[in-house]
Amino acid sequence: ARQAEERKKSQVLQRGLPRPGSIQGLPQPKAPAELAAMSLRERAEAELFAELAALVEHDNAAHPVAKDAEGKGKKDKKRRAKDAEEAAPRQMVRPLQQFGLDELDAARALLAEEAAGVVAAMGHDGVAPEEYLEAWRATVDEWVVDGKGGVVRKATATPAMRIEALRHDWERTRGEMESQAHRAARLDKKAAILVAGLQQRHTKLTGQLDEVVQQVHDAQIELTAFQALQQQEQLTAPDRIERLKLLLQGQRDREETLQQQFRQLGQLRDDLQEQLRTLQQQQKQQQQQPVVAG
Repeated sequence: ARQAEERKKSQVLQRGLPRPGSIQGLPQPKAPAELAAMSLRERAEAELFAELAALVEHDNAAHPVAKDAEGKGKKDKKRRAKDAEEAAPRQMVRPLQQFGLDELDAARALLAEEAAGVVAAMGHDGVAPEEYLEAWRATVDEWVVDGKGGVVRKATATPAMRIEALRHDWERTRGEMESQAHRAARLDKKAAILVAGLQQRHTKLTGQLDEVVQQVHDAQIELTAFQALQQQEQLTAPDRIERLKLLLQGQRDREETLQQQFRQLGQLRDDLQEQLRTLQQQQKQQQQQPVVAG
C-alpha cells in the first residue's frame, strides 16, 4: 500500500527534483469567459497551467520543502519537528482528483505516444538527448529572470532587470553554497566519528605492513644471494669433485704403499728376531762346551 501511495505522488516528489515554492511565477488560471474565447490549443495550455498550479500548491502544502534551521542539535531538531506537527493541521491542502494506478499507467503510455508523435512530426526521430541539451544551453543565455520570478528575453530586458537577474542568481548560488557547506561540514563530522577507529587501525596496519615489506625485501635479497651461490656451486662442483677424487686416489695409493712398507718392515723385524735368537743359542752352546771338556 505504501508503494502504491508513493507511485501516486508527482514525479517531482518521487525523484526528489527541485520545485517552486509558490505559483507566483506560473500563469494565473483563466476565467471561464476567457476560456470560451480561446482556441483549442490555448484552452489546452490554460488547463495544463491550471492543473500544474494545483499540483504545485498541493505538493507544497502536503509535502513542504525542508528548510535548514540555525540550530543543528537534538533539541533544535525536536523543536522543528514539533513546530511542523503543530503547523500541519493549519495548512489547507486542496484535495486533488484521485486516480488508480492503472489509470496513471495508461496516462503515462498516452503521454509517451503523444510525445513520440510530436517528435515524429517535428522530424526529431534521430535526435539524441545530448543534442537537446546542447540546444538548451545555446538558448538559455537568451533569457533572464526578472524581479518577480518570471523570465524575459535578454534582448528586451532593461539594465535594471539584468542587474536584478544577476543579483537573483548570485543570491541563489550563495544560498546553495551555504547549504552545501553546512551539509558538507555535518557529513565531514559524521565521517570523522565513523572512521576514527578505522584510521587508527589503518595507521597500525600501515606500520605492520611496512615492517612486513622490509622483511620481504630482506628475504628477497638473501634469496638472490643464495641462488647466486647455488649457481656458482653448481658450476664449480664438478671440478671440485674431480679434484677430491684425485686426492682420494692419491691417499689410497699412499696408504697401500705404506701398508706394503709396514708388512716388509714387519717381516724384516721377524727375521732379525729369529737371527738374534739363533745367535743367542749359539753363544750359549759355545759357553757350555768347555765345561763338558774339563
